[in-house]
Amino acid sequence: MKLRFFYIFSIVLLFIASGPVVFAQVTEPDTLQLEKPEAPLEEALEAAEDELTIPEVKGFAQSIEIGIDYPKLATFALDNQTKWEGMLGIRFLGRLLLSGEFGYGDLRSIRAVKNGSYSSEGYYGRIGLDFIAPIDAKNIVFIGVRYAQSQFSHTGNYEISSLLWESFTGEFRQDDMQANWGELVIGSDNEYKKNIHLGF
Repeated sequence: MKLRFFYIFSIVLLFIASGPVVFAQVTEPDTLQLEKPEAPLEEALEAAEDELTIPEVKGFAQSIEIGIDYPKLATFALDNQTKWEGMLGIRFLGRLLLSGEFGYGDLRSIRAVKNGSYSSEGYYGRIGLDFIAPIDAKNIVFIGVRYAQSQFSHTGNYEISSLLWESFTGEFRQDDMQANWGELVIGSDNEYKKNIHLGF
């Protein structure tokens, strides 16, 4: 009995002594999992933002365009006419351009009347809509319509010569004149530099 009790007591002591070792082995995987530190909250948010894909939402209007009719600027060097014209447009829905144009003209023609002179001066405006068709990344063609209105004044004088009677001269002047018309336009546009376009 004493020998058996000694063996049983020895086995119990051995089990108790080996208990912490077994416990350490059981808890060792948990300790290894804690060796990898968790990412800070800021890094986690940045990673989430990188993975999040936000679809591109196009607004109604994509761009505002400002233009001038540069060939008309050459008339400032002429004696018989002066013209200028500007444009403001809003491009929307990808391929549509709503534009408004405003200009001024002063014409002093020496060919309008064979035996006299004629001059006209006034302002005009146009509003219209263009449909844009891209050719490549830098070139487009467009077709559009315009409604235009102008307000102007014009004057003229003339002389009627005769071998039998005295020459007759006359002149006329009309102010606050108005005119309305429509236009069909076709043109092209090239991106010369970033945000600078040339067209006709």
